[in-house]
Amino acid sequence: MDCREAQKLFKDFIIRKIPFEKRLAFVKHMRKCVNCMEELRAYYMFYSTARYLSPDESIEMPQNVEVYLKEAENEALYLKKRNRNLTVAVIAFGLGVLILTLVVLQESLF
Repeated sequence: MDCREAQKLFKDFIIRKIPFEKRLAFVKHMRKCVNCMEELRAYYMFYSTARYLSPDESIEMPQNVEVYLKEAENEALYLKKRNRNLTVAVIAFGLGVLILTLVVLQESLF
């Protein structure tokens, strides 16, 4: 992910609407790009101040962006692991059905 793409995602990141596929790349970019991290801190501070003045939104926000970034990273890693486990389970189930079908077919032929 480059700086321009990351900066377009600042608001989505803060309101927790960043797409799962981009979340981990966004966090990795923020960890290595000092300029984007500084801009994100400023945007986060502005947004959290605006929310404080108008607390209508139901978004819970930590005191600083680093905590928020860590939460997003943990959530993205969890979702990635969950999706991988789900894929493995579906493949295992499919193989089980295939083997069962082959066994039933073999028995019916003989």
